[in-house]
Amino acid sequence: MLPFTNKKLLFLLGFMIYWIFFFAKKSGMVFHPLIQGYLSDFLAVPLMLGVILIVMRWYANDPHFKFSTAQILFAFIYISVAFEWIIPMYRSNFHADGWDVLAYGLGALVYGVVQNAKGINKQ
Repeated sequence: MLPFTNKKLLFLLGFMIYWIFFFAKKSGMVFHPLIQGYLSDFLAVPLMLGVILIVMRWYANDPHFKFSTAQILFAFIYISVAFEWIIPMYRSNFHADGWDVLAYGLGALVYGVVQNAKGINKQ
């Protein structure tokens, strides 16, 4: 069994925050406008890459597999283009927002920093 690291704890914490926030919003709770509008976008890239990382490590049978900076950048660009440009052209309930792109970018930056941090991998 793989050790339970601080990075795994951060991933689980982010996942729990996302779902608590999601259900709180669905139940009618209102948060500060920055949190209300951008927390999900900030968490989107790290959580998506975290899930994909789990699958890739299992598929490649390499517990030390990491995404390169280029792969993280590609994920950020892909998500930004898909959710802030393409989907809003075809779905009226989606709208393009440049601040969402900034939130995706900050999430990707935090993911890259945490992924490459040496001291955070301690158990």
